[in-house]
Amino acid sequence: MRFSANGLCAGFSKREVLSDVSFTLPESGMVFLLGPNGSGKSTLLRVMAGLHAPSAGSIQCDGQPLESLKPRVRAKQISYLPQQTPQASMRVIDFVTLGAAPYLSFAEVPGESYRREAEQMLSEVGCASFGERMFSELSGGEQKLVCLARLLMQHTPLMLLDEPTAGLDVKHQQEYLSLVSSLIQKTGQCAVLSVHDPNLALSYADEVYLLHNRTLSIIKRDESFGQALLSALRPIYGTQLCLLDETCFYWEKR
Repeated sequence: MRFSANGLCAGFSKREVLSDVSFTLPESGMVFLLGPNGSGKSTLLRVMAGLHAPSAGSIQCDGQPLESLKPRVRAKQISYLPQQTPQASMRVIDFVTLGAAPYLSFAEVPGESYRREAEQMLSEVGCASFGERMFSELSGGEQKLVCLARLLMQHTPLMLLDEPTAGLDVKHQQEYLSLVSSLIQKTGQCAVLSVHDPNLALSYADEVYLLHNRTLSIIKRDESFGQALLSALRPIYGTQLCLLDETCFYWEKR
């Protein structure tokens, strides 16, 4: 799927957080969205998901304006995981099966084939034994994995994940992103993820979209990726941000 934005402006009330933002997503891979608090990361993801209308500019999805797509059609192209984990008092297997909703006709109840597929998706994210548990009784990290399984049930070319690693410890952050990376290598999907830690982007990103002062800059992975990312981040976080052998960022005490 070809997904592009041209001249996007967006915000809330009289506060604009995005100004003249343009990009074309890769058809597959991991794009990391970085930027300080309040820079518009969540707003951009909601605009891309068709949940927040831009004040100017346009988004094209396979050559069609995003706003022209009916919700069911859009849900077959774009899946979205919000920052706040949804609250659901239902079995995990039923929660994951709901990801197939765009493929069901009105009032259709998902049958056994969808249940088997939901079980497969739970297995893909390492939660094969969770099916009969209540979603509301899972830990925060377990809920994030189950939400990922639900996204996979949508089979969308584009997945949007808003701070999916928030609240996870270092080990589980790495495991979660390694899982997403392996899944999209298998499926050929594109995933756009907003994060705060630039080290996660350094390890997993194919491209970084950096939001600052309402504008967006793009850093693509190459042999000097770490240095290019450092140069882009220092105007935001200062010269105390340093790079260690192109492998990780650290904060230099002064």
